[in-house]
Amino acid sequence: MSTSQKTREYWVEKARGWAEEFLTHPDYDGSPQLDEFNEVMDDLLEASEKLEEDREWRPMTTAPLDGTPILLVENGEIYMARWQQIYYVFPHEDDPFGWCISESYQDEQGGFSMVNHPSGWKPLPKLPKEGDE
Repeated sequence: MSTSQKTREYWVEKARGWAEEFLTHPDYDGSPQLDEFNEVMDDLLEASEKLEEDREWRPMTTAPLDGTPILLVENGEIYMARWQQIYYVFPHEDDPFGWCISESYQDEQGGFSMVNHPSGWKPLPKLPKEGDE
């Protein structure tokens, strides 16, 4: 568990304690809201864990090999690429698949630019909704 995750969990527990103290105080009749507050805190903690995962580069052994476009890092450079068949470009290769930079296709002779030795990957971020800027 990362330091930032421990910090989030610490503050979530602090907030739970404050809410419980406030919502169960004899002068306040809000105790039914405590369960709702705890559900919201659980959702926030889960969302923060997901954000933490998305920030980290993942090992290449876990990268999708189904053609899904992803971000790759190689020698400090970031590329959008996908795992796909390349045998028609390099028929002499033993493995006819590789990390192809999708937008780099030139022509039948030129083929794709490749990311040969990526050290990590991330999923692509979600696109903004229509009308969002």
